Formats: sequence, C-alpha cells, structure tokens
Amino acid sequence: MNQMSDKFFFLKTRYTKGDYYIEEYNNTMEQHDLIDIFNKLPVKTHYVRASGKNLTDFISGHGLASGIVSGRLKEILLELDNVEMQFLPAKIDRRGKYLEDYWLFNLMSTIACVDFEKSDCDGDEDEPELWSVEKLMVKKEVMAGNHLFRFREMKNMIIVSEELRQTLKENKIKGLWYMPLENFEFPRMPGFFDALENNPKYN
Repeated sequence: MNQMSDKFFFLKTRYTKGDYYIEEYNNTMEQHDLIDIFNKLPVKTHYVRASGKNLTDFISGHGLASGIVSGRLKEILLELDNVEMQFLPAKIDRRGKYLEDYWLFNLMSTIACVDFEKSDCDGDEDEPELWSVEKLMVKKEVMAGNHLFRFREMKNMIIVSEELRQTLKENKIKGLWYMPLENFEFPRMPGFFDALENNPKYN
C-alpha cells in the first residue's frame, strides 16, 4: 500500500442497535489495564461473551483498547508494512455457541506526532502525553508512509491513513467509523457507541 495522501483519521467503533457487543472477558483479560494491552501479550485464547444479533468485523466492548476483529479484517491488516501488531485467538460465546475466526487485536505501533508548538494543548512533550486539547496540530511529515498506528501522546487513539480507510470501505468492513483529525475534540469526543452512520462527516 503506497502513501498517496496526507489525510489521516481517528479509527473508532461504529455501533448500531443490534450489533454484537462484548459483555464479559475471561478473568485474564479483565486483569489487563489499557497500558498492558499496548505491549505484547502472552499467546492464549481469550474467551468473551457477547450480546447482539448482527456480526461486524470489529467488535468492541467496555475496557478493551483495540477490539475483536474478524478473520477477514485480520487478513487486510496483515498486508500492512511496518506495523507492530498482535492477533490472539478469541472465541465469542453467544448463547452457548462459540464463534471462531475472531481475534483480539493488539496494536503496538506508536508515533509521536503532535506539534506542541502549533497546538493549543496542555501536556508533556518529553513523555510524550496530552492532558487537554483545544486545537490539535500534527506533524504529518512524521506520519507519512504509515497506515496504522497509535498516537504516542494518546495511546488509546488509533490512527489510519486515507489509503487504509479506502481499503476498509471498499472491502465493506463493518463496525468502524473514521473521524478526520481536524474534528478532534478532547475530552468531549463522541463515545464508542454513538450511532453515527447517518453523519457524513464520519464516512
């Protein structure tokens, strides 16, 4: 995948009524806090319990930093170069029946790309870490050539390139929406489970 655009997006979950939603993780999963999930995890099967009737390619739930992805989405992501990521086997329990070929997605690649001089924000550039943001400006020259990563200043935020966004849309990947970086609001971002499918700003 060649970098052709300087447009980037925050990758978030698009949840609509009836979609699968992870209710409960196995005990091991519950013990990981968010920072742990950004590092390599032991390879083991993770059992989760879900509600809903509509399967999507990205399934999220409270407390999970990345999410559960389908085998179809996994294969697309594995085509990316220079991305440190991990897929752990996941079995989804839906009323006593297990769905397979779903994976706990753990994205470990991070890039420090916030332009602290041009942004209106509070944070620590040496850490780096952001505490609050009124206006976010980024160093796109640092991001160029990367298609999937976390902001090092806000590790719970996943960033995708315009090229990856188009690939995901062309493959009709379900369960995701894309927020342009210029629409970033902190801390008042739309929640994981806002139904935004009718808002053209996020399509």
